Parts: sequence; C-alpha cells; structure tokens
Amino acid sequence: MEVSGPDADQPVLGRLGGAVVCLSEALDDQVWRLGDDQLGTLLDQLGRLRRDTARLLTAAVTEATSRSAPDREGHSSTGDYLRAHLGDGAGGMDPTAAHRTGSVATGCRDPRHQPLAKAVEAGRVRVDQAARVLRVLEQIQPYLDPDSYTACQDDLITTCTGGASDRVLRRVLRDLVDEHKPVDSDELEKAQKRNRGLYERTSTGGTTEFVWRLDPEGAAFVRAAIGPLAKPVPDEDGPDPRSPQQRRSDALMAIVQRGMTSPGAAPTTNNAKVFITLSLQQLVGELSGLGCTLTGEQLTAAAVRRLACQADLVPVVLDTAGHVLDLGHTARLASPAQRAALWLEEPECTYQGCTMPGQWCIAHHAIWWSRGGATDHDNLHLLCPRHHTKVHEHDLHYVTDPDGTPAWRY
Repeated sequence: MEVSGPDADQPVLGRLGGAVVCLSEALDDQVWRLGDDQLGTLLDQLGRLRRDTARLLTAAVTEATSRSAPDREGHSSTGDYLRAHLGDGAGGMDPTAAHRTGSVATGCRDPRHQPLAKAVEAGRVRVDQAARVLRVLEQIQPYLDPDSYTACQDDLITTCTGGASDRVLRRVLRDLVDEHKPVDSDELEKAQKRNRGLYERTSTGGTTEFVWRLDPEGAAFVRAAIGPLAKPVPDEDGPDPRSPQQRRSDALMAIVQRGMTSPGAAPTTNNAKVFITLSLQQLVGELSGLGCTLTGEQLTAAAVRRLACQADLVPVVLDTAGHVLDLGHTARLASPAQRAALWLEEPECTYQGCTMPGQWCIAHHAIWWSRGGATDHDNLHLLCPRHHTKVHEHDLHYVTDPDGTPAWRY
C-alpha cells in the first residue's frame, strides 16, 4: 500500500504507517461475515501481529534508552516514558507491562545478554519470558564465571523457544536458582543480603505498588511483626470484610505510622509532618477538593481529616498565582501522657466488637480537629486504622451504650 505524508519514505515509519492504515481499514470490515475457518485465520494473524508489535516495541525502547530519551524528557523510569507515549488506562499500556518492557529493553543493552536480545528481536522469546530470565540471571550472576553465565542464558533461551509452558519455565528458573545457591553459609547470607531491594512503581487507579525483596532474616522479622496485626478482626457489624492481602497491607501501614508518629513519646523529628498544599478557595470551602503533599500525592478532604488524627498537618495556602499566602501551624497530636492514659482506660479499639490492642490504635478526635475539636483527653478515643477510616467515612459519633460500653453511631 502506498502511504503519503512526511514519514512515507522513512525507515520503519513508512511501513508501519502503511500497516496502521491497513489495520484501520480492517476494523471497518464486518467480522461476522467470516466463516469458521476464516475466523481461525484472523486470530492467527492477530497473534502474529501482537508478537511482531511487541518485538518492534522492545527494539524501539531499547534504542530510546540507549539515547537517554526517557531522561531527556524528564521521566523517572523507562516504564513512565513508555506510558507517556503509549497512553495509560484503557487502550494504553498498564504499569506492569510498561515496567516489564522497560526492564527487558535495559537488560538487553548489556553486552552479556546479546543472545537473549537477539532472541527477543527475532520473536523467539516473548518479552514476559525475557523479563523472568533476566531476573533470575541477576540472582545467579555473582556465583558464575562468564562462560557458565552464557551457558545458563543459552539453556534458558532454549527452554523458552522450545515451547515450554509458563509453569515449566517457572520451575526451570526456580531449579536454576536452587542449583547455584552457594554451599558456604556465609556466602549464601551475603548473597541474600545483596539481593534485597524495595521497588516502587505506579499502579492502576492512582495507587502505588511496592515490591519488597528480603533476605530470610528480614522476612522473618516482617512476618513476625505483621502476623498478629493481620488477623481478621470481626466487629459488631459482622466478619472482617478485608482480604488477606488488604489485612497485611493495613498491618504494615500501622507499623509504619506507629514508627513515624513515635507512640509513647512526642514526635522528635519532622518525619511525621505532612505539608498539604491547597488553594485559598479550597480552604474557604472547608478543604473540599484535593490537596497535594510535598511528594506529589493528591489527598482528598477525607484523607486530610483522617491524617489530622495521626500526623502533624501544615496547611500551605496558595493564592491564584501560586504564591504562599500562609504557612499554617501544625495540628497537635496526643501527648505521651494522653496516650498512656488512653491505653489504661481503653485497652482495645473503642469500635463496638473490635479487639485490636490499644497500643496499635490511633488517638482519634471525637469532635474532629478539622471541625475545631481540641486535643483534650475527653475528646480523644482509640480506634484501630480500619475503624478509624470507617468512622471518618460514615461520620460516626462517639456514644456510650446503656451498659456503659463505648460505641460509634450515626
């Protein structure tokens, strides 16, 4: 097909432009008119198109990273660079796929990985397979000489190109890591320490995904810390509705927040301070809309009100030109003496039926601080993170039931 336009005679772009035109025309055809055999042929062709597109995409990203294009455009990662050009959300590239493609493009630039790079370029190894292979090669590389490293890489390429299922590939990769574990315990411990890492990437819906790789000692500490806090906590309303993953996430967040706000002692650093930037209009509107933290997170008014119970808030008020009008004073947290008194009076979360220990709870303002509530002992009650969120979401009020037990009601 003849393609017109400024890119018609350019390498790659001219032919790709023609393919895009052909694909657009095919979309206008009526698929329902195809016979059964023709539908099968269509799916075969779409599969080949998908594989070839992935190959060309990886080649383009590899070339872009070699020219430092993501850095020049101000992107924090190759994955962000990809999503900026391919789009995000529906019709674009999801964060996981973008991260995987970026890691393969970066890994294939390493001269040691030329066999794998050629296999990916030729379409013999899929991008997701290459990403798994590179992760395992990174783990075993410290224990192999160059020839053995190349031999292992060639074996893995053969496994991928031999039609192995994803399950078989995972088993082969796991066995390879086990095979090359150092026999010496000291060397093994050093290797495990070297492989530790915390990785961050943006996920769908504005959430952030952290992947935390720990050595056995670190994993044991985390399991011991999270385990008791991640148990289901039923209450008067019924069973705990959170999934195991959500409970573990909440448990880790409780530990982090407790460390930042120094329970049992007044915060001694600025770690617990949260600066919220908002416009004068938002302030006048009683914090409606979104505020923005120093690290770029956008917080809803509800999130700001919840944070007022557990972190110092510094409202930074801006005028219409973006200039700082006022740097407000921080919200007062419960003092060490107040926390100690609350732990004695309220040994558990005060939400009806909840048994979360008081020392893992938040000192919540019964009359919200954002509504003028004072940080006085009589205005403070302990709530676990889950029920603290629930009280704010449903605007529940602290009451005492006829039998004298505390409760939160509409």
